[in-house]
Amino acid sequence: MGEMAELTDKFSSFTMTQLNELLEDDEKLNDIVKEMDEMREVQQVKELTLGSNISLAEQNLQLQPRLDLQKNQLTSRYRHLQELYDNYQLRKSTLDPGSENSSLDILLALLQAEGAKIEEETEVRDTQ
Repeated sequence: MGEMAELTDKFSSFTMTQLNELLEDDEKLNDIVKEMDEMREVQQVKELTLGSNISLAEQNLQLQPRLDLQKNQLTSRYRHLQELYDNYQLRKSTLDPGSENSSLDILLALLQAEGAKIEEETEVRDTQ
């Protein structure tokens, strides 16, 4: 509220002519507003926030290569795991006594796994 009292005191010392001139001169009016303590504080907070945002953005950019590398490593490990699982399923089917009946199911599972792997590779390429 101190700001309003300060402005009221300031404007009460003006004559009607000065007040009318002030109404017609946007630049002078803007200067008076900029001189207010609240406006200075808002400007300082704005500048600090902008500086902080820039700093955070720079940190994020520095971390991007590491993120990309780790994403690629994860994708590679997942593919390897999928291949190991597919091999396991294939070997398991050859060792099972009832594998003749389930061989079609195994083939279907392998085809679905391969389809999922191809779909994942496509998604990874699309995100890069």
